[in-house]
Amino acid sequence: MVFEGRHYRFPLPGGSTLRKPLNLINRLLRADVAIYLGAMGPRNIALAKKIADGWLPLYMSLYRMAQVYGSVLEGFRKGFEIACPVQVGGGDDLARCLLPVKMTLAFSIGGMGHRTKNFSKEKVARMGYAAAAERVQQSFLAGQRGEGIEVAPDALADEIVLCGPPARIRESLMAWRATPVARDVTTGLENAILQRARQIHVDRRQQTM
Repeated sequence: MVFEGRHYRFPLPGGSTLRKPLNLINRLLRADVAIYLGAMGPRNIALAKKIADGWLPLYMSLYRMAQVYGSVLEGFRKGFEIACPVQVGGGDDLARCLLPVKMTLAFSIGGMGHRTKNFSKEKVARMGYAAAAERVQQSFLAGQRGEGIEVAPDALADEIVLCGPPARIRESLMAWRATPVARDVTTGLENAILQRARQIHVDRRQQTM
């Protein structure tokens, strides 16, 4: 990888005696390597629209897009993609499926950032869960992490992931068809569930072509 930009240069001139360009180890799916910007607030999302090839949102709910983002979701140029990271958890016990999500949410809201400036907490508040986010943070500040995880809203966790039996996951994935999201970046622990989710996503994209 070689880049000669105004602020950054790769390899670094004079920074090493081993000035050898990096090589990607993955097989490329396109001629150019796309740059996606992870952004939470409206100004950084606007920056992504201006300088990047796509946007990686955090904690995106298909039910609250207009409420949280408003007009920011308008005016994407052709080829710009919203690639939404979505955790997948399969099983009939919904509470069990949501527990890892609640743990992640609680840690982000209560265990990261400053007590007066926490971007995850602010994002969750914009999604309509300000009171719950405050309770999570106060629990963590008091050293009660288990309580913080417990009070993390089940409804919020359910909105931002794909959880439950395959039929429920399929229904949730199909609901994304009405959103500007072009790509679901699925993550999870169960390979079979991930493969199924990816196949549903492929089927969905083929239906829209």
